[in-house]
Amino acid sequence: MPKGTTQKSRWFQGLLYPESMPEDCFAQMELTAVKIAVSPLHDKDRYESGEHKGELKKMHYHVLIQWSNTTTLSAVRKVFEPLGVVGLTAVHSPEGFYDYLTHKNNPEKAQYNLEEIWHCNGFRKPEDKQQQRQDCFDKIFQIIESAKPTNLLSLVRYCRNDAELMSEIKANAYFYKEILYCNRVDIETRS
Repeated sequence: MPKGTTQKSRWFQGLLYPESMPEDCFAQMELTAVKIAVSPLHDKDRYESGEHKGELKKMHYHVLIQWSNTTTLSAVRKVFEPLGVVGLTAVHSPEGFYDYLTHKNNPEKAQYNLEEIWHCNGFRKPEDKQQQRQDCFDKIFQIIESAKPTNLLSLVRYCRNDAELMSEIKANAYFYKEILYCNRVDIETRS
């Protein structure tokens, strides 16, 4: 088995060169049912070092692929290499790579328009995990303040139909248990 083909992830990236892609490449991508984001055409990128420093790079697209479940690199290659996507690798920071589609955090590189990112099959911009955690905490804390649960079981009853909140509670059960204890003491003290 070729090196790296057993690499597993839900997120992958690759390059797509206009001269190597099928004429109906974007239509074929939609048929894969895989969530995909494709950068605007990078036609202003320049080599930053080496013998070609300052010269224009070959025009290309960056492709960000979100698989519904963890899969292998070889499975991704089987779907995307026939579409001309090359250099496929797993992505460890989908949020950062999404920003790279336009060079958002690389002001020294050519900048591209965020509105020109092509999305298909329900692809949504990856959220910053820290912000997601904060949003979950805010929602849970709002439930604690309004519904006044006094133990973990009663909090779970309020949140059980929200997978994101339940995931947050499971990951930080001790933390929420302590908050609920303080809430219970606060309620008893006010009574």
